[in-house]
Amino acid sequence: MEAVRCAMALQETLSHESKGRDLRVGIGIHLGDIVDKAGDLFGTEVNVAARLEGIAAPGAIVVSARFEMQSRENSRTFGHCNVLSDC
Repeated sequence: MEAVRCAMALQETLSHESKGRDLRVGIGIHLGDIVDKAGDLFGTEVNVAARLEGIAAPGAIVVSARFEMQSRENSRTFGHCNVLSDC
């Protein structure tokens, strides 16, 4: 959920700070374990997110099925949450 809020905030900031330039970016979000080596991220999960980013239209946020499923499970647990809203 925090990843979606962060992506939305990034899109909003780019929109406001672009000063007429087209700075829209596509963002891909996936869920899983990664390896962090001195700030560089590695692993299959990073590759999946990168592929999702590649299919995201400018200004869009694309989430994986795994991320969506986990978000739905959390929504059932907490009742008042969904993928694109604050808890």
